[in-house]
Amino acid sequence: MILSINKLFNAAAITLIVSSIFTSCQDDVYDPNYRTPSPMPELQTTANFDWSTTNEISLTVNANDEYEGKFYYEISVYDENPFSNKNAQLLTKGLAKKGKDFSTVLTIPKDSKELYVCQTMIMKNGKKRNALKIITVDNKEIICDFTNTISGNSQSNASKSIMKSPTEEREINVPADAIKIEGNGTFTIEQGKNYVIEENTTFNGILNWYSCQNSQIYIMGTLAPQNRQEINNRCDVYVGKSGVYHSEYLLINSNCDFINNGIVNIDEIRIDNSGSAFFNYGQFTATKMTTTSDSRFFNYCYTSVDDLDIQGNRNFTIGQEAMLLCKNLKMNNSTISLNYNAILKVTESAFFDYNNDIKASDDGAPLTALAIFNDIKVKWGGLYLKDKLQVLFKNGHDYDSNYIKVNDQVTSVFSEEETIGIPASGCNGEGNNVPADEPGGSGFPIIVSPDNSYTFLMEDNWPVYGDYDMNDLVMDIKLSYKLEDNDYASELGIIATLRAVGATKNIGAAIQLDKVKRTDIQQVEDDNSYQRELDESIFVCSNGTENNQEYAVIPFFDNAHKALGLTTERKTINTRLEKDYEADEKTFKVLIKFNKNIQTEDINVNNLNFFIVTDGKKQARKEVHLKGFEPTQRASRKLLGSNCDDYNVAPYLSKDNLIWGLMVPSNKNTQFQYPAEYQNIKKAYPMFETWVTSQGNESKDWYKIENGRKEYIYTK
Repeated sequence: MILSINKLFNAAAITLIVSSIFTSCQDDVYDPNYRTPSPMPELQTTANFDWSTTNEISLTVNANDEYEGKFYYEISVYDENPFSNKNAQLLTKGLAKKGKDFSTVLTIPKDSKELYVCQTMIMKNGKKRNALKIITVDNKEIICDFTNTISGNSQSNASKSIMKSPTEEREINVPADAIKIEGNGTFTIEQGKNYVIEENTTFNGILNWYSCQNSQIYIMGTLAPQNRQEINNRCDVYVGKSGVYHSEYLLINSNCDFINNGIVNIDEIRIDNSGSAFFNYGQFTATKMTTTSDSRFFNYCYTSVDDLDIQGNRNFTIGQEAMLLCKNLKMNNSTISLNYNAILKVTESAFFDYNNDIKASDDGAPLTALAIFNDIKVKWGGLYLKDKLQVLFKNGHDYDSNYIKVNDQVTSVFSEEETIGIPASGCNGEGNNVPADEPGGSGFPIIVSPDNSYTFLMEDNWPVYGDYDMNDLVMDIKLSYKLEDNDYASELGIIATLRAVGATKNIGAAIQLDKVKRTDIQQVEDDNSYQRELDESIFVCSNGTENNQEYAVIPFFDNAHKALGLTTERKTINTRLEKDYEADEKTFKVLIKFNKNIQTEDINVNNLNFFIVTDGKKQARKEVHLKGFEPTQRASRKLLGSNCDDYNVAPYLSKDNLIWGLMVPSNKNTQFQYPAEYQNIKKAYPMFETWVTSQGNESKDWYKIENGRKEYIYTK
């Protein structure tokens, strides 16, 4: 049989590729000129691509200090709303007060769009007063300002018995030709005429509006009709300061205005038609109220409604220092606008159907409006809270960001009791009062233990390529800090979990703190789990750090297989789909104590130089690091720039702009699920290719399990 040149070439290529795939589990190739072909030639990127799945941002939080700097507030930063999502992750924590902001450098996933910043005052009785802001991640320097928050100390306990609107009320002048209405008989409003119920006069008969058109009625006394009231055809009602209006049912329709400077009490009111409007400058109460068809309602003093249904109304306003109190609120495709120090208070339930806004007017005032909810239900896309609004959720809040959208001017408060105050005015009774609990505050030092962690995925064949399954060593690392001040730590805690060894080489692992000298370490304490795994075949230590290093190197183990319980042979562990060998994960707990305070920025994960040693040597050893990280002083320098490595461009970057180590975010809820043995990472996570070829600008969440192909991913 004659074999063609093309078939010979293809056979040779296949042989080369197969041999390349298995090099991860074989001895290293030391010919410095030998190069294996790229395992992913279709992945075209540039040397400038940082291969990072995280961003560093500078975050500054200004506390709203009610106590003039006497007490610290706790500042906590989350990836989700911690009061509505039990899976929200704490990202960092610190303290702040007047004159001392909380500032930190925070590492977050590149696909993060929002941060949830919580300010907490711990009272002496143990209760917590929490305020929450949602901050959009749109640049690398972010300021979260709570100082536009309404303070608990801003209220006055004084209340006023007479309702008086701070908004200038509508002047009511009774025309000289107004026809008097009085008694208890039947009266019909006629077209184009003016009518008046004079002061100290009452009409409680039957009042008909069916002939009304372009007419006005002025109520300076008391109107209490016995029949249903339906006002239309451009007929207007004016209730003077001395006026009182009582009705079982009122319909305002067809371009009619109802202006109240006195007292209005209605069992059921309905405001229809875009030309209709109700202006309240006095006291208005109703059992049931419905507004529809983009009608208008302006509450400039006190309104109390048991059941309020707002449908298609974009002109529903609560004026300065005014109050809208209701038991139950329903909204659909509507807007409530609150002016300075206005209060919206829903005591029982609120339901938001679709496309609703609650917002504060932007009048430049530092203190703004307050909305208080008890139980709240929201449909998808049902509510947008925005502008200088403070929202108090006292009980239920069944939603996430897909249901409620919040801009970064809004402050949300989650508490069982009032935490923020509005001064009493003539239109809000006693305003919104805060219990006079004594603050306890917080103080340094504090322990910061974020919920998030990071998974390191390593290939062991550097400086040549392997199979790119990125599972030759898989390790999770979680950090914690003891802060003596917001900017400085006295201790660093590391919880490292060895999850998999997809190699047959002897692999050791360690971290170098690239900005911490070995002499800065006072001591390294551990739970005896990791030092038992150090046999000095690679790492020789004293005081918990490797000897003869300028910077602090903290080793975890000399032999990954042994650490996972495989002592007599070396084979892949926790990587094969056929589950031929599995072992329990191994966790190492280390506490590093510094002999001086270290800047927290210097020991965050981006300055954590994780590496593996793949040749079992103590000196001139073969180390594999992430792109951009330099090897330690004990590494072999002769291999840098050899084979596929392009050290002159960047440490641990290949000549094809590929890498040998990768870090991806994990969390307390979902660990990163790594590829199975011999399954290229691009095969397991197809969006990985888009992420690489777009320089990291697209598919930033490629590593999430919902974006993976589970048939190529290892699971126990």
